[in-house]
Amino acid sequence: MSPTVQPWSLAHPHAPTARPVWSTEDELLFVTSLGAWGTHRRARVPLLRRYLAACAHRQDWGQIDAGHVQLQVERLLAEDEPETG
Repeated sequence: MSPTVQPWSLAHPHAPTARPVWSTEDELLFVTSLGAWGTHRRARVPLLRRYLAACAHRQDWGQIDAGHVQLQVERLLAEDEPETG
């Protein structure tokens, strides 16, 4: 089950400048909150699909566990997409 969606600034416990590197936790919070923050909210499924497609082109994940993040995006898509068949 995905965490409650909150605006990015409220969801993360530390200010961006207080962290030395972007972590897997940071990326998970980001993808979980896609479409749910900002002045123009958007449907999450298209954003998650685009994010997943872009993962194939990302060469430097830094300290981020790419497999873990991609699996979470797939789980979020499965939760949000209507079942077919």
